[in-house]
Amino acid sequence: MGNEIVIKRIDWHTLVEYWKTVDHFKDPNKRYNTHINQLGPYFTPYKNPRKINYGLYDGDNLIGVTQLVEWQKNIVRYRTINVLNTYRGEDLGWRLLYSAWASDWTDYEHLIGWIRGNHIAWAEDHGFEKYGDYMDDHIMMIRDMSDVK
Repeated sequence: MGNEIVIKRIDWHTLVEYWKTVDHFKDPNKRYNTHINQLGPYFTPYKNPRKINYGLYDGDNLIGVTQLVEWQKNIVRYRTINVLNTYRGEDLGWRLLYSAWASDWTDYEHLIGWIRGNHIAWAEDHGFEKYGDYMDDHIMMIRDMSDVK
C-alpha cells in the first residue's frame, strides 16, 4: 500500500466487473441484478430501491467494493464487502462500509447484512447482532448505527 486509500462512488458495471474478477460469488453462471428483493425469509417493499455502489481504491487500483441498498424505511442493507486478499487484515472492509454509510446514508439508523457463516465473527466484531435463523449458511445481522453518528 503505497498510495492513499480512498473511497469513491462507482457505477454498476465497475462493481460487476470487480465481482467477476475476484470470483466473489463462486458461480460462473451468476446473473447479476442491481438489487435483490428477498434474502431468505426477508423481503424489501421497494421495487426500485435507492442504491449506491462504492469502490475502495489504493491510488488508481480498485481494491474493494460494496453496495448499499435501501431495505426498509429506516434500514439500509450492505450487499457484499469484498477487499482483495493482499489488503485484508487492515480493517479496510469496515472502513469502506462505514465511509459509504456516512457519506450518503446517515438518515438510516440500522445497517443489515445477509451474512455468510464464515463472516459472522467479523460482523460481530463490528457491532452486528444476529437476527433470525440460519438459512443456506447465511443469517440476517443488524447493526444500530446511532452510536456512530
